[in-house]
Amino acid sequence: MTKIFNKNDYNLEIKNEIWGLPNDNLGLNAKKPYMENKTRKLAVSYLITPEEAALQRKFFDYLMNKANLGETDLYFDTVEKKVIAKKKGEMIQSDFKGYFIQIQKGKEVEIHHQDTIVDYKYYLMKPFRYQNVLGLEDKEERYRDYRNKKELQGVIDEVLFSSWLVRNYFTPEEKLSVEGELKRNLVWSREAIFAWLYKGLEVNMDRILHSVCMNMIKNSVQNGYTTKMGQQFNLMCSLQKYFEGGCDMSERYTEIRKNLKEKINGSGECEIETDEEYFYAVGQLVYYFISLSKSKEKNHSLANPFLVATENEVIRRRLRQYFMKYNYQINFARQRFNRMYAMVDAYILEKKIDQEYLLGGYIGNNLIYESTKEAKEEI
Repeated sequence: MTKIFNKNDYNLEIKNEIWGLPNDNLGLNAKKPYMENKTRKLAVSYLITPEEAALQRKFFDYLMNKANLGETDLYFDTVEKKVIAKKKGEMIQSDFKGYFIQIQKGKEVEIHHQDTIVDYKYYLMKPFRYQNVLGLEDKEERYRDYRNKKELQGVIDEVLFSSWLVRNYFTPEEKLSVEGELKRNLVWSREAIFAWLYKGLEVNMDRILHSVCMNMIKNSVQNGYTTKMGQQFNLMCSLQKYFEGGCDMSERYTEIRKNLKEKINGSGECEIETDEEYFYAVGQLVYYFISLSKSKEKNHSLANPFLVATENEVIRRRLRQYFMKYNYQINFARQRFNRMYAMVDAYILEKKIDQEYLLGGYIGNNLIYESTKEAKEEI
């Protein structure tokens, strides 16, 4: 019976019937004593009858056939009484209740993940609206409504993870060929994202995705990925709106930009009115200072001191340092800069550091450089 049982040494005869340790997805022998349950009278994990072992063998043969076809995600539908096999990254495009296992082919077929799915929905309860919050260029027409999980997964995969997520939900960390911040955020969040998109478990997804977005935006800024940082920022705001509701972030940033435009292009006295407007203006100034650098390779990493600041006094001190460094290039009559810098310098912060609005100001189109005609048309 060694073909269906692990080893005859583990077999027991109970009421004239042989019970043994199955030989599928389990390797127990004298060289692996750590796999024994030493606290039990019977150290092996479990015993089954020959009929059950033969049936289990057929099941694992079936799994091996699926693994050979690349169909590693298996859904056992308890309502329709059928098995749905999918390749990596493919989704069930209907409602589902049942069991899920994820398999991989090694020396034998291996079950790496299993779970019970209670109420999976392929179509989103409400459309996800990917908004162009900062009004950036959209050649690829990404900014639109997405109505199912496959489309939403595609956006998150491409924009946040540079297409590393879908093909690496279950890849062992040591086998991932990507490095740095991308790898760290991928490993940290992929299990939760998979549970959300493939199992319908939404717990803490707003917090997890917001954290990943902030980390990847900062990473894009530091590496000079100009287009990517804008797409990621817009995605972060759109996800926040999707999960939390509330005010339209696109309208909020449009309002902030409109208010700042009126103030820096006007002639009377003016002041910053909110913390959000303050940090947006700080981001605008940081970008403007960096743009004045005479370095052959202007690097966004010059913004790092502002992106890691935890106290407003650090931000104010850094702004003064940048002003002293680059003021020889700033024309005394540059009204927009003068008015924006004066407002920022005079503002008293009421709450904590808000990196989100600072990043929004840094990434958004710079108001100081805006053409006079364009500014007048939009005010």
